[in-house]
Parts: sequence; C-alpha cells; structure tokens
Amino acid sequence: MLFTSGVPITMIGLDVTHQTYLLEKDLEPLEKLDNQRARFALQLMRFMMNAYHDLGYEPPLCVLHDPLSAGVCVHPDLVRTDRFHVEVETRGQFTRGMTIADRRPKPAHEPTVDVAVEADAQRFVTDFMDAILWWAQEVEKQLG
Repeated sequence: MLFTSGVPITMIGLDVTHQTYLLEKDLEPLEKLDNQRARFALQLMRFMMNAYHDLGYEPPLCVLHDPLSAGVCVHPDLVRTDRFHVEVETRGQFTRGMTIADRRPKPAHEPTVDVAVEADAQRFVTDFMDAILWWAQEVEKQLG
C-alpha cells in the first residue's frame, strides 16, 4: 500500500547498501583513539563483521545498511535512482516479503518509487567514518 500511496519514496535496497561497507583496515583510526566511545563503535562494527563472516563473507565486513539509508535522507545525491513500480511479494515460498521492482521498458503499472540503483560508496564510507570519529572524539573534548 505504501508504494502505491503517492507519498514520495526513495527505496534503498540491500543490493545498494551492500556497496557501502567497512573492512578491518578502516577501523584503525578508532583503534588509535582508544576511548569509551571508540571502543563502543568498534564493538558494534566487529559484531557485524563477525556476523557477515559467519555468513561466508570474506574478508569480514561491516555493511552500512541503515547508515546509508539515513545518509540519503540528509544527502539524497549519495545514490543514483531510477523510477520503478514496486510491489512487495506476499505469497512466495522463497520470496515472501521481498520487494520486486518492475524494470521492464514498458511496466505493467506506472512507476511510483525512486529506487536506488547505485551508491557513491567511497564518499559515503569516508563521510560515515569522519562522523563516527568526530563523535568518538567529542568525549575527549567534554572530559578535557
């Protein structure tokens, strides 16, 4: 119902959020800070890395699903979008709950959703880490 409601929607699917991730080497600046906030951020990121490693991802990575979606709210130009008709599969045995975008040149229904098809991954990952480092360093300023 939401996808056909007429409300402006930008959908950021897993295919696009998987373009934005951190590797172990990206965590080095947080390691160097070695304060409570940095350790907390590292704990969260490594939890994600371990979960993805358990799913077979090599090297382990921390995919930034929710951060990218939130980032697009502030900076819509972080993603390139195309307009599609989107439905949520409600009957499939293996696809129940998945979104289906009608990508045909002549879709059966009018396109109503801006669907992210590509992320400016390097820019987003850099901005994300800058924001996390700023947040982690703020504790130093408050205590200092």
